[in-house]
Amino acid sequence: MNKARKFGNVAQLLARNPLGVIALFIVLIYGFATLLLGVSSLSLDRYQRDPLVYFLVSFPVLVLAAFYRLVTAHHEKLYAPTDFKDETLFLRTLSPRQQRERLEAGIKEVGTAERLPGGMTPSNEIEQRRIQVTPSEYALAEELAFRQLEMEFNLPVRRHVSTSNRAELALDGVIATDEGIVLIEVKLLRANLSRTVLDAIVARTREAGNQFWRPTHLLLVVIADMADRDVGTLKTEISKELRASDPSAELRVYRLAELKELLGASPSIRQPSAVG
Repeated sequence: MNKARKFGNVAQLLARNPLGVIALFIVLIYGFATLLLGVSSLSLDRYQRDPLVYFLVSFPVLVLAAFYRLVTAHHEKLYAPTDFKDETLFLRTLSPRQQRERLEAGIKEVGTAERLPGGMTPSNEIEQRRIQVTPSEYALAEELAFRQLEMEFNLPVRRHVSTSNRAELALDGVIATDEGIVLIEVKLLRANLSRTVLDAIVARTREAGNQFWRPTHLLLVVIADMADRDVGTLKTEISKELRASDPSAELRVYRLAELKELLGASPSIRQPSAVG
């Protein structure tokens, strides 16, 4: 009974990550095959015994080949987030091509769903500004947001990462705090953001958050590139929609001009504050 309990405890420990599950599977298969051959060897004829012998001889070779393939090509899949002291080390940084594709997809997502805050009537100037958003402008806004968040949290931001090989689970940024994991989505807006886009953001960050063992919550960072009089209305409308979609999510709205003053090339330096 003690041996069975001890084996159960060891099996429970091994089952905490993929590498342990593989090891447990190998031990069980090889153990059962050896036990069967040892107990029944005298009662088995040649045609029954030979396949077991061949299996016991070839199985270690097959396991070695499989482990070689896993270690050389898929080593990142052999560990669970709990194996890392810092869960963000488990994340995979997107390649430059993937970052560019995600950036372009974000611009398209926002551009096709924007609407003006407070029911304002779109003007030709505003419509033209929407069209003129470039990947470089969007990337600059993201970087300014990350640097500002690092100053506020006093913690590093892991930029452009994914919890798996699935592109739809990629995140703009992640911060590991004492309370849990902050999943960051950054949007550069020159108009309002629709409920459809907010729901999509919440859905993919929630699915990505399921990959972590500690609590996670969404931090939506909006970089507002519009007249000051419209920023307050923008924050009010997005806050209302975001609460309806995910009550635990947090929203921060920054003015792009203020971030550039603090973190860009402007000689006028003053601390930007989230619009309240």
